Amino acid sequence: TVAGNTRQIASMVANYFLGKGFTHFAAIDAREWPGDRNGFPQDPVRALRTVLAGRGLSLDVCYWQPDLAPDELSDYGMIMEKLGRFFRQLPKPVALLVPNSHYLTMVYRVLEQQKVKVPEEVAILCNTDNTRITEQSVIPTTRINGEMHEVGRKMSELLHRMIAGETVPEEPVYVSPAAIVS
Repeated sequence: TVAGNTRQIASMVANYFLGKGFTHFAAIDAREWPGDRNGFPQDPVRALRTVLAGRGLSLDVCYWQPDLAPDELSDYGMIMEKLGRFFRQLPKPVALLVPNSHYLTMVYRVLEQQKVKVPEEVAILCNTDNTRITEQSVIPTTRINGEMHEVGRKMSELLHRMIAGETVPEEPVYVSPAAIVS
Protein backbone atom coordinates (compact mmCIF):
# COMPACT_ATOMS: atom_id res chain seq x y z
CA THR A 1 0.00 0.00 0.00
CA VAL A 2 1.13 3.53 -0.78
CA ALA A 3 -0.71 6.41 0.86
CA GLY A 4 -0.34 10.06 1.69
CA ASN A 5 1.19 10.91 5.03
CA THR A 6 -1.84 12.76 6.40
CA ARG A 7 0.03 13.87 9.53
CA GLN A 8 2.71 15.54 7.40
CA ILE A 9 0.05 17.06 5.14
CA ALA A 10 -1.82 18.41 8.18
CA SER A 11 1.39 19.86 9.63
CA MET A 12 2.17 21.58 6.34
CA VAL A 13 -1.36 23.02 6.15
CA ALA A 14 -1.22 24.26 9.75
CA ASN A 15 2.25 25.79 9.31
CA TYR A 16 1.22 27.47 6.05
CA PHE A 17 -1.87 29.11 7.51
CA LEU A 18 -0.24 29.98 10.84
CA GLY A 19 2.56 31.62 8.88
CA LYS A 20 -0.08 33.76 7.16
CA GLY A 21 -1.43 34.84 10.56
CA PHE A 22 -4.60 32.72 10.69
CA THR A 23 -5.93 31.61 14.07
CA HIS A 24 -9.33 30.25 12.97
CA PHE A 25 -9.45 27.03 10.97
CA ALA A 26 -12.24 25.18 9.17
CA ALA A 27 -12.76 22.23 6.85
CA ILE A 28 -15.62 20.75 4.88
CA ASP A 29 -16.31 17.19 3.79
CA ALA A 30 -19.21 14.88 3.11
CA ARG A 31 -18.48 12.89 6.26
CA GLU A 32 -15.65 11.89 8.54
CA TRP A 33 -13.77 9.05 6.89
CA PRO A 34 -12.86 6.48 9.55
CA GLY A 35 -9.80 4.35 9.86
CA ASP A 36 -6.13 4.59 10.54
CA ARG A 37 -3.16 2.81 9.04
CA ASN A 38 -0.28 2.40 11.47
CA GLY A 39 -1.43 5.45 13.41
CA PHE A 40 -1.94 7.58 10.29
CA PRO A 41 -5.55 8.77 9.87
CA GLN A 42 -6.83 8.17 6.35
CA ASP A 43 -8.80 11.41 6.58
CA PRO A 44 -6.76 14.64 6.19
CA VAL A 45 -9.47 16.58 8.09
CA ARG A 46 -9.03 14.29 11.13
CA ALA A 47 -5.27 14.67 10.85
CA LEU A 48 -5.57 18.47 10.73
CA ARG A 49 -7.85 18.47 13.79
CA THR A 50 -5.22 16.47 15.71
CA VAL A 51 -2.32 18.70 14.62
CA LEU A 52 -4.22 21.88 15.53
CA ALA A 53 -5.32 20.47 18.90
CA GLY A 54 -1.68 19.75 19.67
CA ARG A 55 -1.03 23.46 19.18
CA GLY A 56 -3.98 24.55 21.32
CA LEU A 57 -6.17 25.42 18.31
CA SER A 58 -9.52 24.08 17.13
CA LEU A 59 -11.00 23.14 13.78
CA ASP A 60 -14.61 23.88 12.78
CA VAL A 61 -15.86 21.17 10.40
CA CYS A 62 -18.97 20.92 8.26
CA TYR A 63 -19.93 17.33 7.46
CA TRP A 64 -22.98 17.64 5.25
CA GLN A 65 -23.96 13.97 5.38
CA PRO A 66 -22.35 12.15 8.35
CA ASP A 67 -24.08 8.84 7.53
CA LEU A 68 -23.06 8.87 3.84
CA ALA A 69 -22.19 5.45 2.40
CA PRO A 70 -19.03 5.44 0.21
CA ASP A 71 -20.94 4.94 -3.07
CA GLU A 72 -23.96 7.08 -2.17
CA LEU A 73 -24.62 10.48 -3.74
CA SER A 74 -25.66 13.54 -1.75
CA ASP A 75 -28.44 15.99 -2.49
CA TYR A 76 -26.87 19.13 -3.99
CA GLY A 77 -29.46 21.50 -2.53
CA MET A 78 -28.96 20.07 0.95
CA ILE A 79 -25.17 20.44 0.64
CA MET A 80 -25.47 24.05 -0.49
CA GLU A 81 -27.82 24.85 2.39
CA LYS A 82 -25.54 23.26 5.01
CA LEU A 83 -22.42 24.91 3.58
CA GLY A 84 -24.23 28.27 3.55
CA ARG A 85 -25.14 27.98 7.23
CA PHE A 86 -21.63 26.82 8.06
CA PHE A 87 -19.88 29.72 6.32
CA ARG A 88 -22.28 32.29 7.83
CA GLN A 89 -21.44 31.20 11.40
CA LEU A 90 -17.64 30.96 10.95
CA PRO A 91 -15.47 33.65 12.54
CA LYS A 92 -13.58 35.53 9.87
CA PRO A 93 -10.86 35.52 8.71
CA VAL A 94 -10.70 31.73 8.54
CA ALA A 95 -8.37 29.24 6.87
CA LEU A 96 -10.36 26.55 5.03
CA LEU A 97 -9.15 23.06 4.10
CA VAL A 98 -11.03 21.45 1.22
CA PRO A 99 -9.82 17.82 1.20
CA ASN A 100 -11.29 16.93 -2.20
CA SER A 101 -11.22 19.06 -5.36
CA HIS A 102 -14.72 17.82 -6.27
CA TYR A 103 -16.06 20.09 -3.52
CA LEU A 104 -14.45 23.30 -4.77
CA THR A 105 -17.25 24.41 -7.11
CA MET A 106 -19.80 24.16 -4.28
CA VAL A 107 -17.52 26.13 -1.95
CA TYR A 108 -16.93 28.78 -4.62
CA ARG A 109 -20.66 29.10 -5.30
CA VAL A 110 -21.63 29.42 -1.62
CA LEU A 111 -18.90 31.99 -0.94
CA GLU A 112 -19.97 34.00 -3.99
CA GLN A 113 -23.64 33.91 -2.94
CA GLN A 114 -22.67 35.18 0.51
CA LYS A 115 -20.34 37.81 -0.96
CA VAL A 116 -17.42 36.48 1.09
CA LYS A 117 -14.04 37.89 0.10
CA VAL A 118 -11.41 35.29 -0.78
CA PRO A 119 -8.69 35.16 0.54
CA GLU A 120 -9.31 38.12 2.90
CA GLU A 121 -12.20 36.49 4.81
CA VAL A 122 -11.82 32.83 3.79
CA ALA A 123 -8.50 31.49 2.51
CA ILE A 124 -8.94 28.20 0.63
CA LEU A 125 -6.41 25.37 0.50
CA CYS A 126 -7.35 22.26 -1.49
CA ASN A 127 -5.74 18.84 -1.27
CA THR A 128 -5.22 18.42 -5.01
CA ASP A 129 -2.42 18.20 -7.54
CA ASN A 130 -4.83 19.39 -10.26
CA THR A 131 -3.42 22.71 -11.39
CA ARG A 132 -6.22 23.18 -13.93
CA ILE A 133 -8.73 23.51 -11.11
CA THR A 134 -6.83 25.76 -8.74
CA GLU A 135 -4.81 27.90 -11.13
CA GLN A 136 -7.63 28.49 -13.64
CA SER A 137 -10.14 29.49 -10.98
CA VAL A 138 -11.22 33.11 -10.61
CA ILE A 139 -11.25 32.46 -6.85
CA PRO A 140 -7.73 32.30 -5.36
CA THR A 141 -7.10 28.73 -4.24
CA THR A 142 -3.93 27.37 -2.69
CA ARG A 143 -3.11 23.72 -3.29
CA ILE A 144 -0.97 20.92 -1.99
CA ASN A 145 1.55 19.90 -4.64
CA GLY A 146 3.25 16.61 -5.30
CA GLU A 147 1.53 14.07 -3.04
CA MET A 148 -0.51 12.27 -5.71
CA HIS A 149 2.38 12.25 -8.19
CA GLU A 150 4.62 10.76 -5.52
CA VAL A 151 1.97 8.15 -4.61
CA GLY A 152 1.78 7.11 -8.29
CA ARG A 153 5.57 7.02 -8.65
CA LYS A 154 6.00 4.91 -5.50
CA MET A 155 3.20 2.53 -6.54
CA SER A 156 4.84 2.04 -9.93
CA GLU A 157 8.22 1.48 -8.29
CA LEU A 158 6.81 -1.14 -5.91
CA LEU A 159 4.92 -2.89 -8.72
CA HIS A 160 8.08 -3.02 -10.81
CA ARG A 161 9.95 -4.54 -7.85
CA MET A 162 7.18 -7.13 -7.35
CA ILE A 163 7.26 -8.10 -11.05
CA ALA A 164 11.06 -8.44 -10.82
CA GLY A 165 10.59 -10.83 -7.88
CA GLU A 166 12.06 -8.46 -5.32
CA THR A 167 10.78 -8.10 -1.79
CA VAL A 168 8.52 -5.15 -1.07
CA PRO A 169 7.66 -3.71 2.33
CA GLU A 170 4.82 -5.37 4.24
CA GLU A 171 3.95 -2.08 5.92
CA PRO A 172 2.38 0.80 3.97
CA VAL A 173 4.73 3.30 2.36
CA TYR A 174 3.77 6.89 3.22
CA VAL A 175 4.60 9.84 1.03
CA SER A 176 4.52 13.55 1.72
CA PRO A 177 3.66 16.38 -0.62
CA ALA A 178 6.47 18.46 -2.08
CA ALA A 179 5.03 21.89 -1.23
CA ILE A 180 2.03 24.11 -0.77
CA VAL A 181 1.50 26.34 -3.80
CA SER A 182 -0.28 29.67 -3.33
